[in-house]
Amino acid sequence: MDSIICPAKYRTITRENIVERIQVNDWLYILDEVNSAIMYLIVGSKGALLFDTGYGFVGFKHLITEVTDLPITVVCSHGHDDHVLGNYEFGEVYIAKADYALCISNDNPEQKEKQILSRRIKTPNIDDLVDREEYFNRTKMEGCQFRFTQDDDIFDLGGITLKVFSVPGHTPGSIALYTPEKKALFSGDFMMKNHKLVYAQGIEISAPPQDFIRGLGRLEKLDVETVWPAHGDAPAGPELITDTRAMLIEWAHQGDPEKDEAPKPKGNVVFGDPKRKPHIYRYKDLEMNYNVDHLWQIRDYMAQHDGAVE
Repeated sequence: MDSIICPAKYRTITRENIVERIQVNDWLYILDEVNSAIMYLIVGSKGALLFDTGYGFVGFKHLITEVTDLPITVVCSHGHDDHVLGNYEFGEVYIAKADYALCISNDNPEQKEKQILSRRIKTPNIDDLVDREEYFNRTKMEGCQFRFTQDDDIFDLGGITLKVFSVPGHTPGSIALYTPEKKALFSGDFMMKNHKLVYAQGIEISAPPQDFIRGLGRLEKLDVETVWPAHGDAPAGPELITDTRAMLIEWAHQGDPEKDEAPKPKGNVVFGDPKRKPHIYRYKDLEMNYNVDHLWQIRDYMAQHDGAVE
């Protein structure tokens, strides 16, 4: 399948299309927010599921109700702000318990201001598009009831089932959803094609590399035809799972903070520690931004487990 979302197909963002709905087929819609966060609406015969709620820059629930009047289940792939700040539009949201505190901590003006600033490179007119007063003060998660996903949970939409796979790494509570009926995997941020994988800016908001590799190993055993990530090109092929896992294994053995040190990014650093130089590991056409503490973490694990990485 050709890419539906990719840089060559980026659109000009206006107030009217901050979130744009794209129909993929009769059961899947993409909700693309400012050419950055990709949310997925999966529609069965008796229910629909929204995977992630984006930055929450504007209300977009009407884009869902225009195409289905079925009950909507909302599930967040992980707790980062660009995946949860739209939760305010929904009365009930599922998320992994390990990411609940992260999710709630992002619901404040300081983090929302950072999200606006982070969009300036791809969307230079973002300051003119987002009503800061409304964004900071109205879009709260206070009325949202959270429920916690468990590994192997199944959401039955009628003709389409979605199974929860825990893949801790990018965050401790990162999850994927897999539908065997459509042979499709929805991956959130822990796998991306042509978009740098950020293996967390700090070790405290991620999970151990060996757990990440183990989680990807479970996904490799699935019958997958398409992978639908939350950023970058979408969809990707099943080789993205194998290549991401292979990248982590090679990095565990060959990562070198001196060799992998990347040039200091231009402009202001919006996220992460501006005093720490980033480390970039490259494998085939993939790139991973990692914290050096993760490398020492997996090297310690390998030393205690006869060189095993999981």
